[in-house]
Amino acid sequence: MTESFYAPRFEILMSGVTLAADLTEQVVSLTVETDLDLAGTFALVLRNGDNRLLDSALLDIGKSVEIHLGYGHDLHPAFLGEVASVEPSFPQDGPPTIRVTGYDKSFKLRRNQPKPTTYSFTTPSVIAAKIAVQNGLIPVIDPTPDLPEALTQTDSDFVLLKSLAAPHAFDVFVEWDRLHFQFPRPQFSAQVLEWGRNLSSFSARISAAGLAGLQVVRGYNQELAQSIYAAALAMDISADNLVERLGSSAMDLLTSLVREGFREHKVTNPLNALEVAKSVLIDLLEGMYEGQGSCVGLPELVAGRYVEIRGVGKRFSGTYRARKVTHRIDSGGFHTDFSISQRGQTSLLGLLRKHAVQVPAPDRAGKFYGVKVGVVDSNNELAGAAVPLGRVKVKFPDLSDSVESTWAPCAQPAAGDGSGFYWLPEEGDQVLVAFRDGDFSQPYVIGSLWNVQKKPPAANLDGRNTKRVIKTPAGHAITFDDSPESRSVTIEDTRGGSVVLDSLTGKVTVHAAGDLEITATGAVLMSAKTNITLSAKGEIHLEAAAGATKVAMTATSVDVT
Repeated sequence: MTESFYAPRFEILMSGVTLAADLTEQVVSLTVETDLDLAGTFALVLRNGDNRLLDSALLDIGKSVEIHLGYGHDLHPAFLGEVASVEPSFPQDGPPTIRVTGYDKSFKLRRNQPKPTTYSFTTPSVIAAKIAVQNGLIPVIDPTPDLPEALTQTDSDFVLLKSLAAPHAFDVFVEWDRLHFQFPRPQFSAQVLEWGRNLSSFSARISAAGLAGLQVVRGYNQELAQSIYAAALAMDISADNLVERLGSSAMDLLTSLVREGFREHKVTNPLNALEVAKSVLIDLLEGMYEGQGSCVGLPELVAGRYVEIRGVGKRFSGTYRARKVTHRIDSGGFHTDFSISQRGQTSLLGLLRKHAVQVPAPDRAGKFYGVKVGVVDSNNELAGAAVPLGRVKVKFPDLSDSVESTWAPCAQPAAGDGSGFYWLPEEGDQVLVAFRDGDFSQPYVIGSLWNVQKKPPAANLDGRNTKRVIKTPAGHAITFDDSPESRSVTIEDTRGGSVVLDSLTGKVTVHAAGDLEITATGAVLMSAKTNITLSAKGEIHLEAAAGATKVAMTATSVDVT
């Protein structure tokens, strides 16, 4: 019997073995779903009239599964993964069935929790390639320019990959046995679907909600003490598409919308900030339209591919990228559904809430959880505070050059009633600021930071970390030296006067850059188990009884009166 070219057909391989013809005839339905944001899945429903499939090793959890879909002999690879669940059903009416489901090769990437790993001076592209190879996948990788000094992985491989991909607007997904970590590729040939012909249904929505014509990203390099700024224009990214789909009047509204204060991704330099700004704007523009469609079975259509919609008017016709594709073969034939949405979302509500952390809803303030690096703008509470309590005002260069915080208490050791460690940071000093309950209006300075412009008073050059230093901006210092060869405590001032307590010899040395004066309201006692030596290059004068008795020693004589 000759097989019709137009007859939908599927082929299933379990552990590399093609499903037998008698089992294939028992298939009630087969569903394959690919998704750029979630793991791809399959669902196979079979008739199980004689219950022989219940304990079949063919359906064991973890069995590898290959599924090919198409027409006649023209089959396309649709799914590669593993069996994840087996669900028998024994209904009151109708024959018993068994439902087998599974996930694609990205499942382990998403679910495995590897031990913490640190990558030093490794680009995200190299990290992605390593993860692909470790999981038996072929890496399809775009290069990335950034080279982080250190990156520690504490989550799943997929969480790490998504976080590395986001600043570059990269996609991360598994297609068959390939791990994609790359910028979306434009396709010159898209599947043409025309309403009234091969497009069964199509619903779409275009909205400027949540969009912006200008995306500003600010940052701050703590080590270099430099502000970072970058901006991306929507018109520079997709001008023709925006004008055609939104119209010229809507473009005026769009260009007036500015998004600032984006703070999901850390930026380290202007080029990195510009890349993040473009990535965020591309993500938002991608969410300008969303929709769903159905058509006759298109086995070659998978998530990430493009479809060209025709016959639905100029505004809604055009090329769309399918983020989710579902193929279904059952008694009704072969049908394909596809969804168009913003990255990580499938509805307008998701679009509006996706960046809720970065841009809060109009009726609630944003929360600043965690800490931020700030620069002290004022430490003079007498200029504005009712009661001086050891507080400072701080500016945050990664948010604005002009916004100043309220008076921020400075956490100090042993702060008590008239006691404690009083040491306010200077104007221009970097500080680390936390916010009570995430409220930006309640800042607390929890520490100070050094940078290349304001360096620490000492350095651990030998790696032994034997010195502790307390030093004022003027130069007064106390140094604790714990090194075995020179263990000591030194107190010194800016003119060179010092007191040195040598722990090795027990010697105490007092050095005055000028005169040395010792006074006491009571007695002064000097005693030694060996000698007492007084030495002067000039004269020595001793007085007693309020000057009644004097001893004067010069270079040539000793006078006692």
